[in-house]
Amino acid sequence: MATLRRRELTGALILVGAFVGKAYGQDAQWLVGTWRGSIIGLAGNNSRTLRVRSVAPDGSVAANWGGEDVQGTFRNGELSLRTGPGNPVTLTRTAPGTLSGTFVTAQGTGRRYSVLLERQQ
Repeated sequence: MATLRRRELTGALILVGAFVGKAYGQDAQWLVGTWRGSIIGLAGNNSRTLRVRSVAPDGSVAANWGGEDVQGTFRNGELSLRTGPGNPVTLTRTAPGTLSGTFVTAQGTGRRYSVLLERQQ
């Protein structure tokens, strides 16, 4: 009976591990590629390009945001990045080929802006 319980527990842990892997990075390969758009309402050059190079099974993301290499995470359908000056960027897929979310200025005002990016072919 104890052996049976150990097998059941081991099987359950394997299933949970498979689910967690998919919830983080394994199903996020659609994110890899180039996305272009803008930060709506930001003064000056509000155009942005996001190039996602990879999404690891643990959800860690290697990307380039506006010409700067950044690291991020992809969890529960949300991509989170932090730019060089510490500005947080949070994006979700709102439609096939579209990412939208927020960009917050970390220095100065702490103002929140909307971001809209479209997948490039």
